[in-house]
Amino acid sequence: LESIPSFNIYVSEEDFIKQVNDIGLAIIGQSATLVPADKKIYALRDVTGTVSCIPLIASSIMSKKLASGADTILLDVKYGNGAFMQTLEDAKKLAQTMIDIGKHCHKDTRATISSMSQPLGKAIGNSLEVIEAIETLKGNGPQDLEELCLKAGSTMLVQAKLYQDEKEAYKALQEVISNGKALEKLKEMVQRQGGNVSYIENPELFEKPSVIMEVTSKETGYVKALEAKNLGIVSMKLGGGRMTKDEDVDHAVGLVLNKKIGDHVEIGETLLTVYARNKVSQEIIEEIYQSYTIVDEFVENFLEGYDTYLEQGGVNVSGGQKQRVAVARALITHPQIILADEPTGALDYHTSKDILRLIETVNQKYGNTIVMVTHNDAIKDMADRVVKLRDGMSRKNYTNEQKVPAMELEW
Repeated sequence: LESIPSFNIYVSEEDFIKQVNDIGLAIIGQSATLVPADKKIYALRDVTGTVSCIPLIASSIMSKKLASGADTILLDVKYGNGAFMQTLEDAKKLAQTMIDIGKHCHKDTRATISSMSQPLGKAIGNSLEVIEAIETLKGNGPQDLEELCLKAGSTMLVQAKLYQDEKEAYKALQEVISNGKALEKLKEMVQRQGGNVSYIENPELFEKPSVIMEVTSKETGYVKALEAKNLGIVSMKLGGGRMTKDEDVDHAVGLVLNKKIGDHVEIGETLLTVYARNKVSQEIIEEIYQSYTIVDEFVENFLEGYDTYLEQGGVNVSGGQKQRVAVARALITHPQIILADEPTGALDYHTSKDILRLIETVNQKYGNTIVMVTHNDAIKDMADRVVKLRDGMSRKNYTNEQKVPAMELEW
């Protein structure tokens, strides 16, 4: 956010509270007076080799949340190549430890655990990510980023007791994106924190570096893996991050991905675009190529969703995760026909849409015939053929001439 000219992240406690009360939103940095002991403890962790100690990580994160005065806390805990927690199990331990701390302090604390096997969205770099956030608030952002924001936002609205269930909250968030209120709220926050609002209104004002270079694929196939950590290091080497605390950050440099996991790529097609101050070295280009794994076999393109959802009281594997596992098991032996019995019966609205999209993709990409049994009448609109049963008898049997994509279904 500091790539927005004059934007101030160091807000006094008094101004922070006033701003949140006035407009409902503030994004600030840690001041010297907010949990000052945390920095000293972190320095001790650094020299004693305990930076990765989960209880100390949890206490560091939660101390700031609690000191800010939050009544409800939603934590998004990442795991995978681009995250601090490398495994799902470690992410669960960290999340549960933080939830226990919140519970001890009588705060409604919840956590979502999601994979960071590849970068979220397409942009890596300071102003590039701000521009991507602006586009997302306009409804034009990457689908994975928008979906994560909608799901997290839905949970937060329920925590705040503004909505009874996440389905209603989800639709409300979609509405404020489509009517422009979400973008107006960002502009309001930027203005309150001294930033130049014209950059939000016209992202073309953000500085562009002198070198904008496309890195093209050397092979044809499907992107199987994308090393988020390596690409983050590339962005840092371009100047988008600090190797030491004394270095300056270049807000204009970074990467914008054109191909992610599951995407098909041809020889010569752009993998990503590099934004740099100077000529991009061959070393950087090779690191980019090493970050991509491209194979001949088809790779499924899944939206990065929440793998696990935790509340006070324990870990619950989400219904969506269970259904994804069920679909994966069904595909192992490459069956010609898959029977899906009430695949969305126990799921919330937006997780149901994700599973239906997965089923749709399996049918279109693999060519499997899928027989889906459901009591949800709206789902029939995505099928090629519809058979309606009542009392064990076929009452209607017809071909669907105007199919509706899974993500456009409503009920």
